[in-house]
Amino acid sequence: MYCREISIYFECFVRLYTSKMPRKYTSFTNYFLLVVFATLSIIGIVHHPMWLDEVNCWLMVKSSHSLKELFQSNHYQGYLSLWEFLLYGLSRFTGNIFYVQVLNITISILAAYLFLRYAPFSLIIKICILFSYFFLFEYTLISRSYALTWLFLMVFCILFTRKKRNYPVIVFALIIIANTHLLSLVTSIPLFIITLCFMRKDMPNPRTIIGLGFLFIAGIAISLFNMMPPENATIFQTKESYFSFDHTFKALSFFVKGLYPIPDFTSFHFWNSNFIVVHIKWLSILLTVVILLIPCLIFHEKYFILLFFYIANWGIVLSLFALRITVGTRYMGYCFMILLVSLWLNTDERFSRKPFFAPKWLPAVINVTRFVFKPFLWSILSIQLLSGIYTYSVTLYTPFSEGKNAADFIKNNLPLHSKIIVFPTPSGPSISTYLNRELYYPQTGICGTFYPWTALPVIDTKELTRRIAGSLDGDSSNYKAIVFASNMDSLSSVENLIESKLDTGKYSIFKKVTMDSGMVKSENYVVYFLRKS
Repeated sequence: MYCREISIYFECFVRLYTSKMPRKYTSFTNYFLLVVFATLSIIGIVHHPMWLDEVNCWLMVKSSHSLKELFQSNHYQGYLSLWEFLLYGLSRFTGNIFYVQVLNITISILAAYLFLRYAPFSLIIKICILFSYFFLFEYTLISRSYALTWLFLMVFCILFTRKKRNYPVIVFALIIIANTHLLSLVTSIPLFIITLCFMRKDMPNPRTIIGLGFLFIAGIAISLFNMMPPENATIFQTKESYFSFDHTFKALSFFVKGLYPIPDFTSFHFWNSNFIVVHIKWLSILLTVVILLIPCLIFHEKYFILLFFYIANWGIVLSLFALRITVGTRYMGYCFMILLVSLWLNTDERFSRKPFFAPKWLPAVINVTRFVFKPFLWSILSIQLLSGIYTYSVTLYTPFSEGKNAADFIKNNLPLHSKIIVFPTPSGPSISTYLNRELYYPQTGICGTFYPWTALPVIDTKELTRRIAGSLDGDSSNYKAIVFASNMDSLSSVENLIESKLDTGKYSIFKKVTMDSGMVKSENYVVYFLRKS
């Protein structure tokens, strides 16, 4: 009796998100959606001035004359992934950072094609996922390594759900996933465990299984070696207590931020914020409990998928907690990707059905699941779609970073070789990229382009002013620019010192401009233009 009810429920469950249109319309619809996605991506990158995390990788690889030098420069970032190697290859042909954006949307469009072509979901679900917050904005318009992860997760799902599995290619895809990001590495491990269990059934030769196992372990070892930053990297410099309520709450908000990425639209600088987490903490806690419970019901028959969902998600939460990187919304998108991979794999009937719950509880589980699954899935998809459309729309008329505008303004108002001073150091790379030249960073006392992600010295306003004045005196050019990030706590005192110390007989401030329309708070600027009197 229970088996019959489970079978009926499973058929309804599969139909919910695998129902498709007639075949003659499917291909046309997929290509139409792909063209729309590609068009929006191209329009989006044209309106997206790049920020620190995007440009810093590019500046590092551009300044590296060998792979060894690239490794040394990038080691402080915390990981050297496949993305950096792709950028290194690209930098040998062009110095224009626009092609980094072209590379990223090419990867994203390819992932979109594979998703539309092979994903076992209905049209409306595909639309909600394709134009979701993470896949339309966070992983497409912002050029980082996440589109690569999404692409190879698609490849894995396609290969794994085929009638005849090619295990060497599957393992190779998992190795690539493990080498795209630290959180991707965490995600790849439970997927390999599932793959290994099926290999034991499908491949009679144990030597092949052992060989593929060692190959994956070697891929993990390479990934770990490239992802171990030195002790003086910025990632280890935070003073926040591990077990403070704040830190724990931020780590556990991974689930809400990943599945319900509602930007805090009450704030102008809403990027990396979440309305629920900021304003309705009790709802955030409730949703976290719901998100953790409902997959138990959805995947209760297929324990492999159930284990993948929880091991991958909790592995990422623990990684974020341990490394204290609990701010970036881009990290939280892994929860969404893990859910989608779980739903995709759940359509493969070769997964053995072994109910997670005792037989006496199965009727209640089936009834509850039938009641909660649709609201759960559609609440996630609708929020993802609306957040994606909203954020994308805002980027069309609001600069993501003011770095490009500041660089253009400096170009139009100063001679070519004028000295440019930027404080603090992390606010400089986006300006350096679009100026295509070195800047002077008084915080470190050196000229350069990228921020090496080392711990920066703390200097007071008087020392800052002294270094700036010394730099100006040591330079022969008649015109200079001093750029400060406008989110600095001490901005007003620094400005007072600059205006009182520098606007004297030796120099005069002939223009002061504030650029504070950028979504990234740390990349809004106050720019001073000086000339020798």
